[in-house]
This record gives sequence, structure tokens and C-alpha cells, in this order.
Amino acid sequence: MKELPAFEYFSDPYSHHAFIQEDMLCDCCSTVSSYYHVALSNLDGGDEVHICPACVADGSAAKRFDLVFNEIDGDVSQTIRDIIEHKTPGIISWQEHSWEVHCKDACIYLGQADAQDLANASHSNKASWMNDFGRSVDEWASFIEGRPNEDFVVDKYQCRHCGETVLVYDLS
Repeated sequence: MKELPAFEYFSDPYSHHAFIQEDMLCDCCSTVSSYYHVALSNLDGGDEVHICPACVADGSAAKRFDLVFNEIDGDVSQTIRDIIEHKTPGIISWQEHSWEVHCKDACIYLGQADAQDLANASHSNKASWMNDFGRSVDEWASFIEGRPNEDFVVDKYQCRHCGETVLVYDLS
């Protein structure tokens, strides 16, 4: 079996469901891979395409099918923007959201936050939640009780430079 590529800004896309584990013919390179990523092509009416990890990692799938796997809005170089948009598998999410940026670089996606991550959330993460959902600091404790769950997940990123954890809230 061919070695699976690593992704600089996605800690483990194979266990975080960015790739489906099943033998599939890659629509880009026409080889059979034991993992594949599903994306909607921006060509030919938005057909679903199955892409092996190698074709995501080298950018060939994005080029061939005019794909943007992730949006990124922060102040980053064009090189980093290209890696996130065209060479990093997309995150499964209910809402479209932009890849997190901190210290002028894209953050590393670590997967979904667990209850312990929420209990240890920084002041800035709590403030972001309060601002985004119009809630008070007193409501934070009620919010994290029983979270995450099937209706509300929290994505966890980490800054590559200062180590800050950045939480992104995703409501169904």
C-alpha cells in the first residue's frame, strides 16, 4: 500500500473523517486508493468527485476540478492560502466557515474539541462564543455542560507559532 501523505495544517485527516476509508478509483489520477475525499467539482455542473489523498496533497485535484477545499480569510501569504484552499482536505461541517488564522499563519486543525477542551477554553475563546451567539459569561457554564453533542460541535485549531488553541463553534 502506498504511504498516505501528511498535511501540514490538518493533524490527522484520516481519523477526523476528511477521508473515507474504502477502496475507490481516484477521479483525478485513475489509481485505486484505500482512502478518498469527496468534493463537488466546480466544473460540469458540480458533479461529486472522489479524490485520493495524494491528489489532494499535491494540488492536482484542485487544479483539474477547479476545487477550493477550504476558505481562508485571514492575513496570510499567498503560499499558505494556496495550501489551505487547494492542498488541504476540507473539514466536514454544518456551516461553511473560514480556516482559522493566528500569528499571520493558518492554524493546524486538530479535530473536534471535547468537553475538557471547552472546560479549559481561554478568555478569548469564551469571548468569541459570547459575541457570536449574544450570550453572557454566566451562560458559558450552562453551554459547556453536555457539550459537544450531535447538534453543536466545536472545531479545535492550534496556532503553529504561539500554541494558542482556537475554538470554532458549529451549530447544525
